[in-house]
Amino acid sequence: GGYFKTQLVGGDQTLKITRDGYWDYTTTLNIQNDTTLHIDLVPTTKIIGLTYNLTEKAYSDSVATMDIKLNPIVDAYGTTLKLSGVDIVSISYNGNKLEAVNGKYILGDLSKRVQTELLIKFKTPSSFGEKSFTADIEANDVEGNAYSQNEIIEYNVEELPFLVELPAWKLGDNTVRITDTSGTSYGVSLVLYDKDGNEVWSDSQSMLEYGECEFTIPITSPGDYVLEISGAGVKTYKEIRLIVPVSLITKTVNAGKGEIATIKFSIMNPSNSVKYYYAALDCDLINLSANKTLKQFAVSPNENKTVEIAFKVPNDAQYDSYSLNFNVYGDTKELLYSNMVVLDTVESLTFGVGGDIPLWALAVAGVLAVCAVGAIILR
Repeated sequence: GGYFKTQLVGGDQTLKITRDGYWDYTTTLNIQNDTTLHIDLVPTTKIIGLTYNLTEKAYSDSVATMDIKLNPIVDAYGTTLKLSGVDIVSISYNGNKLEAVNGKYILGDLSKRVQTELLIKFKTPSSFGEKSFTADIEANDVEGNAYSQNEIIEYNVEELPFLVELPAWKLGDNTVRITDTSGTSYGVSLVLYDKDGNEVWSDSQSMLEYGECEFTIPITSPGDYVLEISGAGVKTYKEIRLIVPVSLITKTVNAGKGEIATIKFSIMNPSNSVKYYYAALDCDLINLSANKTLKQFAVSPNENKTVEIAFKVPNDAQYDSYSLNFNVYGDTKELLYSNMVVLDTVESLTFGVGGDIPLWALAVAGVLAVCAVGAIILR
């Protein structure tokens, strides 16, 4: 860089700047008073000059818009743009929306000295401070010479004017706490969207200086959600993924009166720490209570574990089939999963030698006996 100062006669003047290794810069000025210019010369290794700025302040976990202006030094043909290190929401090119093709955005032919504007909407990171992403531009000049340039797009992420405390998301009620850090009063609004962008819940409260607001957000089904938090003219977004951690393996169990029935299920621990869970079965008709069947178990980080829970079928069970309530709870006994298991009781008969023999076993024995008698007769 450098600094140059000169005196000029007022009126229209042509300014030309040359330097080895850079494209010549020429512009026309209308001098009326003292004028300061900031000029970036473009190296001859590049075919396009680039300037950029945020359209407004960017905040953490939000959506910002970067206004990028491309100024071809000479006619640029077959121009493409590739962006790295940034989560793109959308790109518009001179007012038209662009879609990536094999990871690149096709800008086509750009005319010399005709400015091209790109508006890039992108998701900002969770942390604040200085950030950047990369823009790779490729093009050819009229003689077929290929140009490839790498541009670093720098920007700043501002700190939010409020603190956000999020819960460990679960089915049911979830509490979100917002605390002001700006020392001003304003309204706070929360909106929950499903994966298709449909609003499923919303609420708003008034925030006092350095005060706090609590919101209770009900989530009735697993899935992907986005929580939009608005306050003090700022919006931030929190992504929520609520998975079904439990899969019931045994949906129907067969067991006779007095026998042990076993239910199997699998459970996934999606966190990075050991988690403790509880499982229980209950059915009033056979005096089966959650307290009797409650089982605690641990699941390692990112482990998908198969668990068994067993119970004894009462000898006085009256019906052939029962519906059992099957529930899985978290370490604080919050409900994570609920389903029904069908118990089919197997009718049995008692013999003097002791023990219950199921009817299907008697049927098999009867068939064998008939076959044996038939064999004796044939002899």
